[in-house]
Amino acid sequence: MADNEWDVWTALFEVCKADTVATIGLVALTGKTYPLLRWGDRGMNSMPIIVGFLPTATPTKGTKDALMLSLQLDCYSETDNAGKAWKIADRIEAVFTNVNMKSTARTNPVDVIPYLRSRRDLPELDEGRMRVMMEWDVRFNR
Repeated sequence: MADNEWDVWTALFEVCKADTVATIGLVALTGKTYPLLRWGDRGMNSMPIIVGFLPTATPTKGTKDALMLSLQLDCYSETDNAGKAWKIADRIEAVFTNVNMKSTARTNPVDVIPYLRSRRDLPELDEGRMRVMMEWDVRFNR
């Protein structure tokens, strides 16, 4: 049974890795078998890439015991290919769904309800890259 933030992270990692749709899937858009990394693992990975950060979880009560998570996903691409960061963000929004996260095809399926709170571009011109930041509220039913 899934019961913590790590379970949500693992399921999201699996959903991104499994999105192998030609030309529009996250694997195709990033050119990487593992398109999502944790924030601390960003290192010197080549662009484009997706980086995730799960900073907080607040216990909630109701009909189900749940956590309300804050999640940040950053989509990076080279500045001269800025449209790619937005395409990656569009695709994350399309695949980060309750249905995909609950799928029994996942090694670690979780019952979550994701809500996109904000999405904005943060050009890092001095670094030669574009960053689209997505902030999510994720209700995780335990």
